[in-house]
Amino acid sequence: MRTHRIILFMAFLVPFLSPLQAQEQQEEPFRYLFSAGEHRFSGFGGPLVQFGMAEDEMAVYSGGGGALLIDQRVFIGAYGMGLASRHIRRDIELGGTSYDRLRTSLGHGGFWLGYIYRPSALVHLGLSTRLGWGELALYDETFDIDNYDYLSQDRIFVLHPQLEAEMNITRWFKVNLGVGYQLVSGVDDFEYSDRPEPVFVEEDYSGPQVSLGFLFGGFGTKQAD
Repeated sequence: MRTHRIILFMAFLVPFLSPLQAQEQQEEPFRYLFSAGEHRFSGFGGPLVQFGMAEDEMAVYSGGGGALLIDQRVFIGAYGMGLASRHIRRDIELGGTSYDRLRTSLGHGGFWLGYIYRPSALVHLGLSTRLGWGELALYDETFDIDNYDYLSQDRIFVLHPQLEAEMNITRWFKVNLGVGYQLVSGVDDFEYSDRPEPVFVEEDYSGPQVSLGFLFGGFGTKQAD
């Protein structure tokens, strides 16, 4: 008898369940952060050149980076930069020895994050930040460059936010011009040095910077012939 009541009750519910099922089919489908149907993933990479000041002289940094590009707007990747220009310190005494031709070495690498505004426009703006760790050091440039030992060494942290303008050259190549500020910190802790005062001063390596990037990757969509 109880079974018959359950069957009758289920039959009674069917007319009410049908509209609910139709409504559910019309609702917007679930969205996910990582879904090939919802987002477009591509990538890019290329060389970077940066201009600024170091030790009261014009400085040039060179390097490169690469990133995952999401919906042509947001990118997450990694970079590496190094001081390419020649900077000589002539005021250093270490271990009782005076040096007048010590060359500065600065390199860092880490995360590269950014956002691109209106990427389909021929010229468009963006924001990016390079966030990394590295080393600031001195070495005698008369040594064999492949076997030199650092005479003084500092572990550093670098933060470099910037505003950018980009031009789309082709769907796989664009030029990036950025203006930002490089902040170098951590230079108070120095190794391999017996000087009573720090060898480096962070203000000598922090300041406004201009960067130029040549980026190759998947930008935009393929045009029909």
